[in-house]
Amino acid sequence: MKFKELSKFWKISVVALSVLTVVFTLIFGGLVAFMTNMRTENEALRNEYKKSDSELIGQRLVIERKGKGDIHANVYIPKTSTDAKLPVLFNAHGGGFFLGDADEMDTQCDYWANDWNVIVVSINYTKLDTKPMDYAVTEITDTVAYFEQNADKYNADVTKFSVIGHSAGGFLAAKAAIALDAKGFKLESQILLCPWTTGLPEKVSSTLAPAFFSLGGADEISQQSPQYQKVLKEAGVPYTVKEYDGGQHPFIHSPYPEFQKGLSAEDKSEFANEEQFALSRQAEEDIKEWLKNLKY
Repeated sequence: MKFKELSKFWKISVVALSVLTVVFTLIFGGLVAFMTNMRTENEALRNEYKKSDSELIGQRLVIERKGKGDIHANVYIPKTSTDAKLPVLFNAHGGGFFLGDADEMDTQCDYWANDWNVIVVSINYTKLDTKPMDYAVTEITDTVAYFEQNADKYNADVTKFSVIGHSAGGFLAAKAAIALDAKGFKLESQILLCPWTTGLPEKVSSTLAPAFFSLGGADEISQQSPQYQKVLKEAGVPYTVKEYDGGQHPFIHSPYPEFQKGLSAEDKSEFANEEQFALSRQAEEDIKEWLKNLKY
């Protein structure tokens, strides 16, 4: 049947569908182009902080998974480790879910490993412009499962596994703690550094791992965390809060060269000064003591 022979209703319907098809194609095509361009730009920004294998202090680790992509992580073993089994700290870096790289925390993770006498596993999780957020959470939980299965290889104490994360990484660490708890795996703790907490569950299990909040007094993101603290309190989950007056959002990273690398002179004066350095060292010392004294 020719178009002119159609009824008025069908003529309008065909025209409307044709217009919608063109509009959808333009929008979808534009969206695909936008996402592709954003991924390319974000990948370039992430690559700026990647180190060569010879530069990296940590050890590269690739965890293969059936039916899913490989997990890439950096592993740090204390230089003075003994035959005693060691706690393991699974780290998720910050970066607003789209940026950042595990290599950015190379010096800091090495410091934690040696000063806190723990194995640090810094996970270079997949970013939100490539996979949904839950994919990054499964990368953390699957890394924990890998170290549980290979505990003897790393001389790891499976009763002392903790997650730690800064900003977006704090959100992912908290989500991973919830996911592991749901699977029946008992973490020793979760350490949330100036964490992004918007979107975390409003109810959690009473069996969730105890939490340590390290917050910046001059950080707006830190000031949102009391809402999640309330969630933990209502569930009966133990938690400790330390807020550092004057601490900017990235204060915990301030003394480390990888963090300072990309800062302008103006940003250095604000985010990498003696005040922020002192707060970082104090926060790290507080976390060290908290981990040492955990008795939950």
